[in-house]
Amino acid sequence: MKKFFFLLICLFSLSACFNPFTFPFNLFDGDDATRDPEGTLHLAVGGVLADHDTFEIKPPDGITAADISLNTDNADQLTLAITAEDPITVQATPSQGGTNTIRIFANSEELDQVNTITPPQAMIQILVAEARGQLATEAHLKDDNVSVGSISATGEAIASVIKNRVMRLQDGADPALFEVDGAAFASHPPDSEYEAVIEATRDGSYQFSPIHPDNTNHQLYIDAAQRANLSDDELLAYDQAVMSAAFIFGGGVSDPTEGAFAFFSPTKTQYDAIEAALLSETKELDPATGISDDNFPALAPIQILILSKINEVPDEDYPAFVFIRSRTDIQPAVVSD
Repeated sequence: MKKFFFLLICLFSLSACFNPFTFPFNLFDGDDATRDPEGTLHLAVGGVLADHDTFEIKPPDGITAADISLNTDNADQLTLAITAEDPITVQATPSQGGTNTIRIFANSEELDQVNTITPPQAMIQILVAEARGQLATEAHLKDDNVSVGSISATGEAIASVIKNRVMRLQDGADPALFEVDGAAFASHPPDSEYEAVIEATRDGSYQFSPIHPDNTNHQLYIDAAQRANLSDDELLAYDQAVMSAAFIFGGGVSDPTEGAFAFFSPTKTQYDAIEAALLSETKELDPATGISDDNFPALAPIQILILSKINEVPDEDYPAFVFIRSRTDIQPAVVSD
């Protein structure tokens, strides 16, 4: 069977007199490989890098930890705890995916807010299982750890494919389009929506290869449910996956694929055929590319998208992934950004 992969950021306002809280990590170091997350915590049910789930409150003079209270838009989704008093440090622990707002009060007067993004854990897991090497290679590191705001072009593109599928179903598409169990999809959103899309299967065919029990990356998908289960060389990929999934899930980054609903890893021979189609501007895909309209009859005609920022296959000169989206009859069958 051919291997096809079908696949919040909000500002905290500063008081005119003081900065009510800070984060115990560098939000932006000026490198193009990172984004300033604007005070947002990127969280994961499976855990995150130490201190990536905490922030420090700097209240006005005379205010202590005993005067501080906290609440959220969805108390069932997020647990908050003051873990230190000097400086006042708050830890946020999610129990499910979603976005949230933490409101900080001192003696009933609101000081400010912190937003959180917790992408569905299955989204993080499949990024690690599908593209561990690309995530780890593309990650921006600070002190040997993935920086807050680190950018992975591959991670964001694959995450967009997943979200695009979810959005199609949210908009009313037939779940059978992606072999999704409609009841499972709707059972406990947003987590269930992403789980149902990622783990979709029918008659032994899996939409995402690592979901297959016999796939070499299946155990990695399972292990990535908890950060603590991973080896040292897998942690970089996981921590980058948290960032990439949060950017796309939370809507803080636009879809770099502009609507792709699938992706796959071409062989060198397949990529040569893809590149030839790109240069010729043909509207017909050569079967040698490894994919055709027959693979996606409900979404045809299809177009292969080559993204220049996707890492190349090790020791080769072609990208590890290409992406699939719909096109019009007059558009070329292969394009690049």
